[in-house]
Amino acid sequence: MIDSTVAEPLGPDDPQEIGSFTIIGLLGTGGMGEVYLGTSDRGYAAVKRVRKRLVSSERFEREVGILYRVPFGVAPRMLASDSTAERPWFATEYVPGLTVDEAVRLRGPLPAEALWLLLAETAARLLAVHTAGIAHRDIKPGNVMLVRDGVQLIDFGIARAADQARLTKSGGSYGTQGFSAPEQQAGAENVHTPADVYSLGALLLYAASGRTPGVVPDVEPLRAVDNDLASLVEPCLAGDCDARPTADRIVAAARAHLPVPLPPWPADVMSRIASRHAFALTPVSKLETVPPPDLRADPNPEAVPVPPAPRRRRRKQLLLLTTAAVIAVGAFAAFVLSPSPPRQNSTVQSVSSAPATVEPTAGPTQSSSASPSASPTTTKPTPPTLLPIR
Repeated sequence: MIDSTVAEPLGPDDPQEIGSFTIIGLLGTGGMGEVYLGTSDRGYAAVKRVRKRLVSSERFEREVGILYRVPFGVAPRMLASDSTAERPWFATEYVPGLTVDEAVRLRGPLPAEALWLLLAETAARLLAVHTAGIAHRDIKPGNVMLVRDGVQLIDFGIARAADQARLTKSGGSYGTQGFSAPEQQAGAENVHTPADVYSLGALLLYAASGRTPGVVPDVEPLRAVDNDLASLVEPCLAGDCDARPTADRIVAAARAHLPVPLPPWPADVMSRIASRHAFALTPVSKLETVPPPDLRADPNPEAVPVPPAPRRRRRKQLLLLTTAAVIAVGAFAAFVLSPSPPRQNSTVQSVSSAPATVEPTAGPTQSSSASPSASPTTTKPTPPTLLPIR
């Protein structure tokens, strides 16, 4: 069973196979499709299946083509794709990391050192992408993944290379509200690398506060965390795209505030990353040995029934003791009530054929049938009847 911190279980409508990949879990869903955790003889993969009515074949082919062009280490490596399937799909290597959105939901806003690290590492990846002539155009908390040695960028669905034609219609906004640049929201013709810098600034505001920036971003919450960091991020959010700094300037300025070697992410974030990394190292052939989800224990567990055998033994012991007591009392009563053996000078003996009669002793007695208010009756003693010995 897949650990719930790695992937969600499959539902009845989810596929069991996509292409040559066996699907074992759900990594995420979005407006354009789903991302599944798949396995093959090459290991684990993230398999993205798109909704054909929402994603044109041209857009799908563009995303796949850009992923093949992204520099190594910036994004997950492409493995396979099929644009002719009923629902087109492509597969990338599985990256054992945590998105910024997941990290903030896990622990709350990131501390200052982690924010400097996030800015430096994301800007460095953007610099590599921009150098390759590609603009991501959808940098947001769900598309920046924290990994053990930095960050990786995912979801190049609306990315654009400098040599590619425009796919979006003029006047139509795109991107993610709160993180897309003003020129994207306005549907400008040539939205390129400066839009990623704006989105990077918005990403830092979110990571520092846990809140999506507004149309007019507020830098003050970030300034309350680290004034120098806010001063570096603020120009990234300029409305004029030409006034924004380039990725290389941001990388240089951010790294000047970080120690060497670079610090890790916060401990709770690193712990979750380590858990997913351990899963990624598990051979597919041994997948069944992966621990099941750590479900919360039942706060009111059922009491374990007491085995009936001990109770039966106790009842048996009580029965034996009671029986022994009855036998002992009976034996004692028989001994007391039975006639004594005849002495040599004895002159009386009860008749064996006559019923035994208990005679009243001298003194007052109370009748068993008398009411509580009846007076006691005094009976004079009568001498016992003597019978001749036969």
